[in-house]
Amino acid sequence: MPENNSKDITVIEILRKTVSELELCNIKDARINAELLLCEIMKCSRLDLYINYEKPLNRDELVQFNQYLKRRLSNEPLQYITGSTNFFGYEISLTEMY
Repeated sequence: MPENNSKDITVIEILRKTVSELELCNIKDARINAELLLCEIMKCSRLDLYINYEKPLNRDELVQFNQYLKRRLSNEPLQYITGSTNFFGYEISLTEMY
């Protein structure tokens, strides 16, 4: 999982590393998964990720992202992690059923 070493990790760096990790675990659509997880953490659109690709993540964002990534790598559905899904233009809130 991406870690914050001596230098700040940027949006584009975390996307590259995360896509590689997801692909290694055979997660389908690795790039979109990485983008949507990061969008959830940063409260932004996918376009905003690329507009601000050099923006460093702060410590709290990085910790939360690593928690989300760990859940996704264990094959938890993306929609459960983010708490919502889009259906024909409607945003639907989700909770995991037990």
